[in-house]
Amino acid sequence: RVNTDGRFTYSEVMEEQTDCSSRNSWQIYPTLLHPGNAELAINLFTKENALLLTIIDQFGRKIKSIQSETLAGWNKLSWNIDDLPIGMYYLHRSDILIKRALPFVVSKN
Repeated sequence: RVNTDGRFTYSEVMEEQTDCSSRNSWQIYPTLLHPGNAELAINLFTKENALLLTIIDQFGRKIKSIQSETLAGWNKLSWNIDDLPIGMYYLHRSDILIKRALPFVVSKN
């Protein structure tokens, strides 16, 4: 950074631990999908060679599932869900003990 007197100095480097470092961490994006953008990206850490991903609707009904091959460690998966009707959904995964579902919405546009 440049100080008000014109001298250049370096800021101290800070390290921050985020939820992404957790072995049970996973993320999906975008969380708002529509017909022109119906590809759900899934980033997750697993120790398994395969896992089951399941979409549950807002009423708790199982809508669809896919079995996906994975590698031990971080994985990037994608799932085209353009056949889902408008609504609120939750994505579950089979390989973690912590039962945490990630929400997403399918909208008209």
